[in-house]
Amino acid sequence: MRQLAVSIDRFPIAGKFTIARGSRTEAVVVTATISENGATGHGECVPYPRYGETVEGVAAAIEAIRPRIEAGLSREALQDLMPAGAARNAIDCALWDLDAKRSGIRAHLTAGLTRWPPATTAYTISLDSPMAWPRLLPRRLNDRFSR
Repeated sequence: MRQLAVSIDRFPIAGKFTIARGSRTEAVVVTATISENGATGHGECVPYPRYGETVEGVAAAIEAIRPRIEAGLSREALQDLMPAGAARNAIDCALWDLDAKRSGIRAHLTAGLTRWPPATTAYTISLDSPMAWPRLLPRRLNDRFSR
């Protein structure tokens, strides 16, 4: 039988992260975990207020379809059941992960991607005063490239 767990996880940010819309000292993530027949899929999301989302609202939206998820909701059916947004993202990722673990086939292969294309990435840095950059930049660059 399939089981759903929903959690709200808080991850402290070293110092403060500031962008144009505000500052934060923690990242708050809603995690959906779906288990079935010894396999477990995980998916997460970050609700964004600018899209009308809250952590509590996203967790409640996931809980609202618990019966459908635990009855075996498919990734395809999820697309019609929920609007695009953080809640659907967390469930969709958990279902992709669950399917990959149950089948032993990596999710990108199931999606029809035989080779990962090159990815253009970005590194968002927190806003701070110009006087702080000589102190912060070496640490930020070291954090980024030491992973």
